[in-house]
Amino acid sequence: MAISHESIYMPSFTIGTDAYDRIGEVTGFFGEQAVIIGGVTALEKVHAYLLPALAQQDIRVLEVVPYGGEATMESVASLVTNPFIQAGQMIFGVGGGRALDTAKLAADKTHKPFFAFPTTPSTGAAATAVATLYQEDGTFGGYFPVRRPAVHTFLHTPILMTAPWEHFRAGLATALSHLWAAQSQQALRNEMLTSFLQYGEQALTDFKNHTLSAAVEKAFIQIIIQAGMPTVFGRTADGEAAAREFSAQDLYHVVAGVPSIRQTTCFGEALALGLLLLTVRRRQEDVYRQLYAFYKKIGLPCSLADMAAPEVWAREIAAASREENESAAAAFQQALAELADKSKEQP
Repeated sequence: MAISHESIYMPSFTIGTDAYDRIGEVTGFFGEQAVIIGGVTALEKVHAYLLPALAQQDIRVLEVVPYGGEATMESVASLVTNPFIQAGQMIFGVGGGRALDTAKLAADKTHKPFFAFPTTPSTGAAATAVATLYQEDGTFGGYFPVRRPAVHTFLHTPILMTAPWEHFRAGLATALSHLWAAQSQQALRNEMLTSFLQYGEQALTDFKNHTLSAAVEKAFIQIIIQAGMPTVFGRTADGEAAAREFSAQDLYHVVAGVPSIRQTTCFGEALALGLLLLTVRRRQEDVYRQLYAFYKKIGLPCSLADMAAPEVWAREIAAASREENESAAAAFQQALAELADKSKEQP
């Protein structure tokens, strides 16, 4: 059946050491007054770069609104009622994934154009058409679609290079997990996987050595921009989406409420493990071998045994999958067992 219309808003971006010098030529179409929303640490990172750049380009900052804590609906509601945000013409989101998702959803609810200024190469939140929110206790709250991703994202490479190496590695894992977010985008998925396997290891080495190389810049684009593109193109069929979300994204969410896990495991590591599980469930042996070799090189987990407190992981995953239905629980436990066996078989 033909659809009456479909609008697709593609992510756009500027990358470079002087990326902030190009803000005005992009935002000038939307106004001259902006409100900045960002995490406290992120705002400190960009202070010496962003505010002078905005002043030089005659962009007036009505208010800088510090963001703290979890990305919750309560945080979004507080921003929506903020008089400065209501008066502003644009919203600039500064920080990591949770800060960007909070600012993005607030912009969507107030019908303000949103521009992203990520400070860590660990998330594709700027380019996704969905916001991930949490409860106050850190447990998963839900996915909330927005009309479009950021109008434009500014990748200031010197700022991104100040992030911890572990965040960069987690970003590669996060981006890899998003490759499976849309079955219909198989060509895009295969292209990105090949690129990751080709450049990922070199990018990690260069980043650890504080070298802003072409491989690192390419990885920044893959993590922050390309990883979010499947959400822009649309969602998968119900069955595919359920498998992808529980195996990759929700693998972390179901255990995030356990303090011992939340304190010892990063989001990207959980997604990396979930992606391997997905290849086992789909019998994608070639992809599994490629990912396994890549994970081993860069130190990502290849089975539950590689995670902190694996017995807690196993218990929480079993309980969460059983909430779906007994069939899903059985299939998931089988995949976990197969993953453990495969890991032992690999050299």
